[in-house]
Amino acid sequence: MELTELADRLLIAETLHAYCDLVDRAEVEQLLALFTADAVLDMGHGATATGQPALRAMVRDRVGRWTTTNHHCSTTRVLHYDGATAGTTSQLYAFHDAPGRGERMHLWGRYDDELVRADGGWLIRRRALRVTGVNRTASEELPGRFQRLERAPLPD
Repeated sequence: MELTELADRLLIAETLHAYCDLVDRAEVEQLLALFTADAVLDMGHGATATGQPALRAMVRDRVGRWTTTNHHCSTTRVLHYDGATAGTTSQLYAFHDAPGRGERMHLWGRYDDELVRADGGWLIRRRALRVTGVNRTASEELPGRFQRLERAPLPD
C-alpha cells in the first residue's frame, strides 16, 4: 500500500466520522457539504433522496425527529480504492432521544458508502443505511448533573 493511499484512507475515515458528528450537532448545511451535488442517500425501503435539495429535506426531517442523537461509526473497511473513488462499509450504532415524546431508540446497522475524491478530500456520492436491529424504550430526562450536547436550531 502506497503512502498516498494510506493518507486517503485517513481522509475517507474523516469524512465518515464528520457525518456522525454533524448529524449529532444538527448542522445540516455542513453535513450536506460532505456529499456530492448529485449524491444519493438511501435509508432503505424506498426512502431515497437524490441531489442536494432532496438530501436537505430528508436530513432535516430525520434529524428534526429527535432532541438528541449520538452516532458511532466503526469497523470501517475500504472495499475498493483506485485513487479517484472508494467504496467503504462501516458498522453503525446510533442513539436517538426525544424526551418530549417519551421515546428513545437505539439502532444498529451498517453504512455502505461510495466516495469520490474532491478538492483534496473525499465526498460521499452514495450512502445506503441497512439496519440490523432497533430497540425502542421510554425516554428519561437527562439528570441535572450532566450537560446536554448542544445542537444547532433547524431553520424553517
